[in-house]
Amino acid sequence: MKLNGNKVLQLLATVDVATYYVSEQIRLSLQGQCEIETAFLTGKLPEEHHTNNTVKYFNFTKECLKGLSRWGVIRSLFQYVKANKFGLIIAHRFKSIHLMMVVCWLLRIPMVGVVHGMGDYDRKYRQRHIKIFITKQSVFVAVSDEVKQYLLGLSCGFTDENTRVISNAVNLEKVLELSLSKPVARQSLDLPKEAFVFGTVARLVPIKGHRYLIEAISKLSVTHPQMQVVIIGDGRSRADLQNLANELNIADKIVFAGWKAKASQYVTAFDVFVMPSLSEGMPLAMLEAMSLKVPIIGSKIPALRSVIEGAEGSCFEPEDSTGLALVLESYLKMSNEQLGDLGESAFKYVKKQHSIQAFQKNYQQFILPRISKVDRFI
Repeated sequence: MKLNGNKVLQLLATVDVATYYVSEQIRLSLQGQCEIETAFLTGKLPEEHHTNNTVKYFNFTKECLKGLSRWGVIRSLFQYVKANKFGLIIAHRFKSIHLMMVVCWLLRIPMVGVVHGMGDYDRKYRQRHIKIFITKQSVFVAVSDEVKQYLLGLSCGFTDENTRVISNAVNLEKVLELSLSKPVARQSLDLPKEAFVFGTVARLVPIKGHRYLIEAISKLSVTHPQMQVVIIGDGRSRADLQNLANELNIADKIVFAGWKAKASQYVTAFDVFVMPSLSEGMPLAMLEAMSLKVPIIGSKIPALRSVIEGAEGSCFEPEDSTGLALVLESYLKMSNEQLGDLGESAFKYVKKQHSIQAFQKNYQQFILPRISKVDRFI
């Protein structure tokens, strides 16, 4: 039978809004150049995120994706790719890449693996998997220079020739179009009009460093009673973080806003955006905040440092709540004019360095030459 080089399957492991956003921008980059279908191994998109009719849900259970059961999933994916004659696969994050490398190895078709963060390949068995199933048609996109250097340092098949950096980007016009006015955003989050608001958007998991932000706030709550913190997101650490806020007697200072389908529209409620992460790939939520002219603060990790410095923001050492408190306090003392200038600097940087136009052009140049113009028999 023939595989159609102009049919592309884009596979995501689960419903992660940030990853889906990147996948949608890739889909839009290739729109009109090929047929592209987006698929999920687990989960289902909320209705408001459906932007096209080409979404496939495999509905595999989490148990199926572990251990020897994975080979049953690989068999199903193999049959699906073959039956639908896909000629190229774009796989996001480790789980999808792991499975599709085998499928593409068996079908002898090209695969583009998009690596969104650090640490995915620390485990030796994952490195061995890359070595075994990588082919000359396997190429990878790292979302930052730091992620690429991490991959090259593993010496397991990622090379300078098969791994390219394409930084995440934001659609400035779309972010502005969706954003709420500051008063409406604050009302929606039940925030006082006159409060000074630090905010963040991220999954509630330990690697995102929320506990250090909460600890830092506890050091300032008495001297700066007008201060509030908004944490948009959900995850397994939520109860622990709420308990920490209670233990530190600052529960009234922390708003756990939960998961929001379009989180960026609420960022206008923030005076300053804070990202206390211990590890990141390329911080999409921070880029969106910068698009809305919100000043930024972040931990001094490789993936954040260059962005923050370029946007004239401020850094602090990761896991250092005292250092973070000092930085937060410096922003509390700034005038509205100073904060406005920092917001303008952030906007200018993201517009220049992370435009959606450059992102789409880079993906077109990287992927379109790999889409075969000749049907392949298998």
